[in-house]
This record gives sequence, structure tokens and C-alpha cells, in this order.
Amino acid sequence: MKILIYFKGIGLLFLLLILTSCTDQNDSNNEGNSLSATWVWVSSSGGIAGVTNTPKSTGNSIELIMTSDFNYTIYTNGSITSQGTYKMSTQKCIHDNTIKNSLIFSNNTEMTIEKINPINILLSDDYYDGFDNLYTRK
Repeated sequence: MKILIYFKGIGLLFLLLILTSCTDQNDSNNEGNSLSATWVWVSSSGGIAGVTNTPKSTGNSIELIMTSDFNYTIYTNGSITSQGTYKMSTQKCIHDNTIKNSLIFSNNTEMTIEKINPINILLSDDYYDGFDNLYTRK
């Protein structure tokens, strides 16, 4: 009988530990809100050839608008080229084997957030020979 009470106590303790260690699902939403801005494309670097593209070299100006309600619109030279929704996720980055936040866009594009600060965001394709895309906040 004492053993049964002991195991019930252990089970209750384990359950409490699990419940208190869970995080609120809205935590990732708060991270998404910090992305809410108009981001202006500065450069893209990478690929097999290791090229760097800029608005000057391509003749394209690109703006990525991300809203707090997880919608996005991409404008290229003032025209909408993509729009939809996005969500936050985490994944193991193949570049440095660390867990990083990523953005999954409704057009089936996924970008890893390599770096973010109040001024810049660096998004990368999470595959070898992918591109790093630098944007600055408008």
C-alpha cells in the first residue's frame, strides 16, 4: 500500500513538472510581432558561384512587408510579386547545426532567420549553396 501511494506521489510530481515546464504557444507569436515592418532588400549573396546581387546590380527594388497578424506581401519594383501568410517555426540550421527560428511562407518558401536586430534582418535558404538575403527596416 505504501508503494502505491509512493508511485502516485511520483506520478503527481512528474505531472506537475511537465505542466510547469510547458511554454505558452503565443511565445512564437510575440517573436513574429517583432518582425512586423516593411523590410527593404539590400543584398543577396551565395549560390554555387558565390555571387552577390544588389538592387543596383539587378535593377530591382524589393520590399517585404510583414504584419503582426502574420500576413506578408512582397513588392518588386512596386508590383506585388507574392503575398499570403507566414508562421514562425524552429529548425536545425545546416550551416552551423544550431536551432534557429525560421519563417514558413504560405507559398511553400522557408527562410532561416540568421540574424535580426531593430535595423536589419538576415534570412537564409537552409540548404548548401543557398542565398543569404539582407533586408533593412524602412
